[in-house]
Order: sequence, then structure tokens, then C-alpha cells
Amino acid sequence: MSPLRRRLLAQVFKLFDAMMVAVVYLAVTTASTWAHHDVSYAQAVAITVRVDALAVLAFLLLTWHWSFAAFGLYDSHRLASRRREITEVIIASLIAALASLVPATLLHVSRMGWRQAFAFWATATGIAIAIRLVLRQALSAVRLRGGNRRYVVIVGSGPRAIRFAQQVEAEPELGYDLVGFVDDEWANMDEFRNSGYRLLGTLAEFPHLLKDTVIDEIVLALPMNSQYQRASQVVALAEEQGIIVRMLADLFDAKRTPNAQRWAHESIVTLFPGSADPPGMAGKRLLDVILSAALLLIVSPLMLVAALWVKLDSPGPVLFAQLRRGLNKRPFTMLKFRTMRADADAMLASVEHLNMAQGAGFKIQNDPRVTRSGRFLRKYSIDEIPQLINVLKGDMSLVGPRPMFFWDFERLEPWIKRRCSVRPGLTGLWQVSGRNNLPFDKRIELDLEYIDNWSLLMDVDILARTIPAVVLGRGAV
Repeated sequence: MSPLRRRLLAQVFKLFDAMMVAVVYLAVTTASTWAHHDVSYAQAVAITVRVDALAVLAFLLLTWHWSFAAFGLYDSHRLASRRREITEVIIASLIAALASLVPATLLHVSRMGWRQAFAFWATATGIAIAIRLVLRQALSAVRLRGGNRRYVVIVGSGPRAIRFAQQVEAEPELGYDLVGFVDDEWANMDEFRNSGYRLLGTLAEFPHLLKDTVIDEIVLALPMNSQYQRASQVVALAEEQGIIVRMLADLFDAKRTPNAQRWAHESIVTLFPGSADPPGMAGKRLLDVILSAALLLIVSPLMLVAALWVKLDSPGPVLFAQLRRGLNKRPFTMLKFRTMRADADAMLASVEHLNMAQGAGFKIQNDPRVTRSGRFLRKYSIDEIPQLINVLKGDMSLVGPRPMFFWDFERLEPWIKRRCSVRPGLTGLWQVSGRNNLPFDKRIELDLEYIDNWSLLMDVDILARTIPAVVLGRGAV
């Protein structure tokens, strides 16, 4: 599951919990009032929604959220056991239920006493456990069918690293695909050589491995006493490229790491990269889905006209489909209206000397391969409209760094590849700051500035500034 989808799922869980807590609380207190007082059901409801009772509900909602967040119940539980998750739900909900008695006592809300608190706790806990078990089962089924896969590299090759790999392979429902191991040669490496696992390279070669390999998670299994500096470098590289790091916590004293997750007799600390604003990231994806779907409907007549023009103007397909690098370097097929001759790739060598882009990138002023219709479509970015389909599918976002060609990606310095820590976008900071008139270094600077300072408000601002840039055709090649 991608970081964005994980955050979105966490937000859905929080919303579901809030709604469930409110419904169960109101049901329990209404039933208590109706059963113990000579009132009608309507009167019982009216008593339940009085200000003092709603104040207790507000406190209960805050306490429930705090308690569940403190136990990590809104974080990924891919490596957590079913028993541990159930235990944490029971304890967290019990804390919330007992805490609700404090404002109920202070405000003299008789509808929320010990018996009502127990009834609330039992009901809410049962529902919370049931929905999490259903989700676990659903995700396991998806992973066993090849979905929601995570590509993992283990840094280290000692006995614990091997045991971790064996345990992961023994539980395919976790959805992990082991890419291989990274480590330097050391004295007792015979066990690893005999294990049959693949050694991808040394620690010195690890930055180069990150350049081209699709990696979702890194498991750090180095001995910290002797390899602390190397381990720190691995964590820094992973953070730079937006990759999750899971550290075998016992390696550096799990007793000092109370948030370590237990799995397969190991204590694991997980470092999640990315935005510190999960609600905002969930909002970003929601904005992508709603706007891309709406825009596809609105511009469908324009797309039909553009498709007919492309087809009549030159022989070849209407759409141009090309592999690009996406989130975490994953390849995806990006769609555009074809703006060049069908044999444009075959002509590349003959026009490469006209390239005016600095660094990675390829741009030619008045490219002879561009068709008559293509020149117009490019000027007003009409050729990019099919990428709304990519946005709707989740390959791209409306706003973000532009997806890179495979050959351009190969030329990038490792630190620049942090662009792949977010979904590529239809538009971005450099598109509204000069489009193709900007030099390559400035584009990279603006892309990284966007990643480091992202907010939902920034996306809205960029989208608003994109409209005049496209309508006026500023900076298009």
C-alpha cells in the first residue's frame, strides 16, 4: 500500500471510529434513559442530546482518538500480530470508556454511569475489533492474489537478517516481495552464502542500487555497535527518497524503544517518510479523484475534437503511451495525445544535436518531428489532457513533479531522485513559473521545494495559477 493510501485508510478508520463511538454512546445513553425513567422514546432521545450529555460525548471522542493514536492503532499493522492488535483495541477503548466517567460525574450526567460505560465499552470494542479483523482478512486476500505488494531490501546479512527473511517468505499474506540483501563481506558470511538469498551489493554500492530499483521498504539489520555510521547513512538515503525503514529494534536496545512493534520474536521500529499532514494528503487524493473525474466529463468534447484532428493530420495512433517513472520509481504508462510523427523515436538520433535542455531532459525548439496539430495541442497543453486518466487511476496527481523519462532518470544524481517520493503531477511549481523556459536546475529546485513545503493550499494555488499559464500558452515548446 502506498504511503498516501495508507494515510487515507487511517483517516477512514478515524472517521469510522468517531461515527461508531457517537452512535454507540447515544444508543447506550438513550436506552438507559428510556429503561429507567417513565418517558417516551422521543423524550429519552431529547434528554440524551442535552448539552451536558453532548459534552461527555465530545470528551469521549477526543479520548478515544488520543488513546487509539497512542497505541498506534491508526498506523500500519502489516507486521503486527492479530492478538496484539486485538489486545491494543481492548486496552485503548477501556481507557476511553473509563475516562468518560470523569466528565459524566462532574456534570452529573446520570445516563453515563458504570453500567452504561461497560455497555459502551463492550459494544464499541466488539465493533472496532470486528472491522479490523475484516480489513485484515480482506488485505490478506488481496495480497495473496498479487495486489498490495511491497518490495523489500534487507540491509545486513547476519543470522537475524536471514531469519527475518525466512519469516517474511513463510507469511505470503503480508504481501512482501524480497528483492535481496545488501551488506559488506564479513568473517562469518558462510550462513548467508548457504541460504540461497541474493546479495545485491555492498553498502558502498547501496546508493547506486536505490537509483534504479523499485524499493518500498528497507529492513535495517546491521549491528549498531559496529555499524552505526553506515546505518545512519542508510536511513538518510531512505528518507531522501521517501522509503519506509524498519529497524530491528533489539539491535540497539528495544527496552529504550517503547513504540517498537513485536513480530516474529523481533522488536521492530518503523520510520515512515513523507508528509506530516495525513489529513491533508487524504484531502489531496480526494481532490485528485473528484477534479479529474469532473474534468474528464467537462472536456470530453474537446478530447473528441483533438482525437479527430490528430488522426486526420498524420498517420499513426491517436494516443501516445510511454513508460515513465512514478511513485517510488515504479514504472507506469503515461498517456498523451500524439503530437509527433509516428516514426519520431527513429528520428531521435538525427535531431539529438538540437537538444537545448541542460542536464537531464530533452527539449528542441521547433522540433521538426512535431506535427501541425501537435504544435497547437502542445502550446495550450491539450496534449496532456489524457493524463487525467492517470490521475484518476492513481498513477499521477493533479499537482506534483512531472513524471520523468526512463533515460532522463538514469542521468540524475541520487539526491535528485527524491522527486519519486511523491506521485508525479499534471502540473507543478515550475509549470506555473515559466514552464519550459526554465533551466533544468531551476526545475529540480522548484520540484524539491514543492515536496519540502507541500500543503493542500499550495496545490490549490498551483492549480489556480496553471489556468492562465495554459490559456496564454506561456513557456510552451
